[in-house]
Amino acid sequence: ELLKTIVDESKIYACVRLFNRIINRHLRYDLIQLLPTIESKIIAMNYLGQAFSFTYFNPTGRYKLKLSNKPERDVALTLLMFNRKYKLLVQQGDVTDRSRNGNKS
Repeated sequence: ELLKTIVDESKIYACVRLFNRIINRHLRYDLIQLLPTIESKIIAMNYLGQAFSFTYFNPTGRYKLKLSNKPERDVALTLLMFNRKYKLLVQQGDVTDRSRNGNKS
């Protein structure tokens, strides 16, 4: 029983570590489905928090991220990267500023 618990925890840990590295959102869900039990799936989804529902293809929305949680910190860093790239494109005149406050953010 103890060995099974250790193996399950290792699978959950591996799943959480790999999750944000997978760009295709559907494959992310497939990764969660590989976990052996419903309990392990719930643990992984709870640990991932907002990272579970984040998508690279439509990153708009509001996020309440726990920066102490690595997967959610990765989401925050990705959003910052997107914001910097968008701001640069606006400054170059390649796209129109559609920010709420007109401040290119």
